[in-house]
Amino acid sequence: MANTILCVFEGEKREPHYFSSVEEHFFKQEAIIKCSYGNDLYHLLHELQQDDDLDVVELVRESATVQANKDVLAGIERDEIAQVFLFFDMEPQDNHFSLPNLAQMLVKFTEETEHGKLYISYPMVEALRDVATFADFVDLKIAINKCDGATYKQLSESRRQAIPQDYRKISHQNWMDLIRYSLIKSQKITGVEDPDCPNQLQIFVAQSEIMERAAEIYVLSAFPLFIREYFGNNVLFE
Repeated sequence: MANTILCVFEGEKREPHYFSSVEEHFFKQEAIIKCSYGNDLYHLLHELQQDDDLDVVELVRESATVQANKDVLAGIERDEIAQVFLFFDMEPQDNHFSLPNLAQMLVKFTEETEHGKLYISYPMVEALRDVATFADFVDLKIAINKCDGATYKQLSESRRQAIPQDYRKISHQNWMDLIRYSLIKSQKITGVEDPDCPNQLQIFVAQSEIMERAAEIYVLSAFPLFIREYFGNNVLFE
């Protein structure tokens, strides 16, 4: 288990479901453990502020919100987990959201072999399906006042055409298109040139500037950029 990867998701359903598709198409050889934090990023920030030395793996293991994590991690020591990845939503409508809070988390969680590496979906996980056409997706933004859960979930579903509703039907080609166009979009947002992949902090800085200037953000999912960063540029030439 020395090469085990731990993936921590904000929610218990949609994020792990989408990642099951990621596993099927890209991670068949890796040992991956999936856990849900069961709360948002800003609650995690609050917990860490109470104890800066708190280890995310142990925090998730002892979660009172998602008690199944204890069984999932039973018998697995911290040093057996080689990499930790966290997947959370930006959620600008959250009562505890602030750009400094989000920046603080992205600065802390930058290394998967230490505290963990954080990936953000803008505005939330449903960004993955918010694709009418990929040509449209590259320029797709969302007004901040439409980022609340109920509004954005309905809006993203109404626009969804290119990505199947059922995560089990997301094909390898769907993922390749998501990776390719998410990379193009993130490069456009940040000004990072091809073939480099902008990191999460670079994307956040660009998104925060757009948010403060125009009260909107670019729709962008965490999962395609995670795959691109994990496997490098070669993933585009499979």
